[in-house]
Amino acid sequence: MRLKTLGIIFLILLTTVQAAERRPNIVFIMSDDQDWRHFGFMGGDVHTPNLDKMVENGIWLTDFNVTSTVCSPSRYSFLTGRYAGRCEGGYFTQLHPKGTPTQVENVCELEADKWNLAKVLQHNGYRTGFVGKSHLVQHDWLYREKWKKYGFKEYSFDDDPKDPKITAKMKFNHKKWCDEIAKYGFDFVDGIYAANTRELWNDSLDVHNLDWSVSKAFKFLEESKEEPFFLYFATTLQHGPDPCDSKNSVNADPRMSGEGYLPEQLDVLPSRENVRKRNRKAGKSADKDCFLWLDDGVGAILGKLKELGLEENTLVIFTPDHGYYRYCKSTLHDYGMRVPMLMQWKGKIKPGLKYDGLSANIDIVPTLLDIAGVKAPRDYPMDGVSLKSALMGDSKPVREMLFSEMGYSRAVKSKDWKYIAVRYPKKIQRRIDAGGMFAAFEGNPAIDRPYLTRNAHLGHNSSQQNPHYFDSDQLYNLKRDRAEDDNVFNSNPEVAKVMQRALEEELCKFPNRPFGEFNRGHNKIRPSKIVKESMAIVRDSSDEAQMSQVQIKKKSAWTSKRREGHPTYFYFKVKDPELRKGSFSMVDLEIEYLNVGNTEVILQYDSEKSGFAEADRFWVGDNGEWSSVTIECDNARFSGKTNGGDFRLMYIAPNTNPVISKIKIKQVQ
Repeated sequence: MRLKTLGIIFLILLTTVQAAERRPNIVFIMSDDQDWRHFGFMGGDVHTPNLDKMVENGIWLTDFNVTSTVCSPSRYSFLTGRYAGRCEGGYFTQLHPKGTPTQVENVCELEADKWNLAKVLQHNGYRTGFVGKSHLVQHDWLYREKWKKYGFKEYSFDDDPKDPKITAKMKFNHKKWCDEIAKYGFDFVDGIYAANTRELWNDSLDVHNLDWSVSKAFKFLEESKEEPFFLYFATTLQHGPDPCDSKNSVNADPRMSGEGYLPEQLDVLPSRENVRKRNRKAGKSADKDCFLWLDDGVGAILGKLKELGLEENTLVIFTPDHGYYRYCKSTLHDYGMRVPMLMQWKGKIKPGLKYDGLSANIDIVPTLLDIAGVKAPRDYPMDGVSLKSALMGDSKPVREMLFSEMGYSRAVKSKDWKYIAVRYPKKIQRRIDAGGMFAAFEGNPAIDRPYLTRNAHLGHNSSQQNPHYFDSDQLYNLKRDRAEDDNVFNSNPEVAKVMQRALEEELCKFPNRPFGEFNRGHNKIRPSKIVKESMAIVRDSSDEAQMSQVQIKKKSAWTSKRREGHPTYFYFKVKDPELRKGSFSMVDLEIEYLNVGNTEVILQYDSEKSGFAEADRFWVGDNGEWSSVTIECDNARFSGKTNGGDFRLMYIAPNTNPVISKIKIKQVQ
């Protein structure tokens, strides 16, 4: 009897030790497109009781930043601990070959052959889960016109998901995405939106369904409660379709989901009618319902952890992927970079803490590995630093300076200052210097330099709201001017020099990625010696273009037959046989054109790397004057395989009457 009692005591002690040694669970909740207006604890005119309670119960990192301010690159950095400019995903490297500047935006993706947070935790005994919005893998699959190529089931925008045959296709596509994301280190993948709800390409499904997402999170938590786990939960709120318009959120059909029409309405959150009632009782208008709804989602996950007895061994994180206010999304201004970061861990993080030091999304991976007691693999490079000491109450700064990148801009930020540099690739800068114009968003007048990002909608909105958007050099005193209204670069030369040196130090860590004058000594610079110059000739007429020779303003020129409702093309051949012998490291094409048509023009050429490749775009005005542009072409083979020509110009706007004069080809070595 005595021996039996000792055995029971031993088992109790062993169980207690094992429980104490169990690694902490991690739940990472990410929202989308949120700024200070969307949180009660930050002074927003909204009702967010659960998030307000997280501030009371845990730590608020008040100067937390994302290093790139659109969805994909920000999420990439959160899950890898690396700057987005280091991405080596297939889509990203295709757009940004080594030796060229990166234009960081929604083209970043997790690499299948590299470490990320989930993979490391999975290899160290964690069960890993992914629920919600991805926008992190296989960007090429997002295009509806490519679905057949990649094995997706096709349906139409106006097809009704209530039709079982249509929902069956949607469920098939959803599973295909789940299976793909699982390859990146996740044991459980469900409730997926490949990107935003729009990328479901169905009018009925283009709504938010937080209940559906939370139900998948509950499933993961219930299945994982006996082992250490990591859950990445990314809601589509508060991205578009505008959730403040309740027809897209709390008034939407609750059975429309990312996998089609649900068999029954879910019961995991307070009813949507209850959301509306509580929000009115709190004195908030209908356009604020979506913020309480999201808050309910956070509260439901916290409640589920408590119900399962996991509250004291789970670190819960909440943060948006980037800001939005004053259209600072897609810029390096603080209203885009600086977002609230909340962490709650009962019994471990002291309630009511604030950490005011600089911190960033690249710091999350090293922090979580540190907390989990997991050592990063030797071949896992990271840019971030662990914030564990700050979470435990140490107010000492973990970093003095932070680097960030977005489109054609780069920045460094200290506690008191921020410097932003805008530098365009050399061929774009040459067009700017020559007075060339660039396409604007949806019929707006042409602009004298391109938006920082490829997304013209974001570029247009940001440039309209931010008077310094295009400024090459920007310096802001963050102590006095948190809104960054006053560019003091010219009036603070000493501070400017210090910040520029700091930026140069950061950029030199990106080998073979030029950015203006900053890291020239650490990157390959193209020589400018011209070794061969020739003329191009217009190709004979084809099915797509019929050229005619004309005399305009005492110049011999060519015009192409206008096609109603279609772009207009010119096809050219390289005349000199020496230039047609093979590939060259670089060729310049100098094009003389008449400013007629008011349109963007694309130059495509016969390339060794990818067949018919796009070299560049330029803007043709409508003032009737002659202009010229010089465009660089890499690895031009000029074999005549592009519809019998070596390169072509495509005037995008239909029904134009373009005119081209001479074209010079300059081989450069």
